[in-house]
Amino acid sequence: MSTACRRATLLRVVLAPLLAVVLSNCAGPRAITGLGQQQIHIDNSATIPFLVATTRAPSGTLDPLYSNDRTLHASFSQIDVSVPASHKAGMVETTSNSPDPDRHFVATNYSQIADAGSFENVINARLAKRPLAQRRVFIFVHGFNNNFAEGLFRNAQMVHDYRLAALPIYFSWASTASLTGYAFDRDSALAARDGLAETIEAAARSKAEGIVIVGHSMGAF
Repeated sequence: MSTACRRATLLRVVLAPLLAVVLSNCAGPRAITGLGQQQIHIDNSATIPFLVATTRAPSGTLDPLYSNDRTLHASFSQIDVSVPASHKAGMVETTSNSPDPDRHFVATNYSQIADAGSFENVINARLAKRPLAQRRVFIFVHGFNNNFAEGLFRNAQMVHDYRLAALPIYFSWASTASLTGYAFDRDSALAARDGLAETIEAAARSKAEGIVIVGHSMGAF
């Protein structure tokens, strides 16, 4: 083997494990919603009510609510998010274990919505409680490498920090929540287009005065 080949082989041997370590460290602990925790007392926190549409498959547990598996059609729910009193603008304070509502974003009051028609009805009921100038719908689509909780809490951070005067809807597609899952995430984002269209159509049929859609990163696919 030539000297150049030996150097190339040595470089691959050194860089491959180093890259794995870097990717592992970048991923870090993943956020949880806190829905699986008992006796979480919410106090001194801003609470934002969300509507949710997702093409993630249900997990069968409260936390995580949804898995990384794909479904062909959107399912719908409603959920509240509390923003901690210690929140700093631009930050999303989360934890992977036992959220403290004084320090972390926490989800509460989750319930399912039966279908797109019922989803539209809930949109209208919530719009009716808002001033006319605040009857627009804001749909946020998360990006690459996000689990359900991370996208939800980023959405809440945006609504809170920018004081968005619109009804927030969180659309979550089946990201694998892994830095090495780019191809899977790309395919999931593309596969979620029909579910997103179903969500937008429900909002368009509602009495909303307008619709604003923000797609972050791969969520814009």
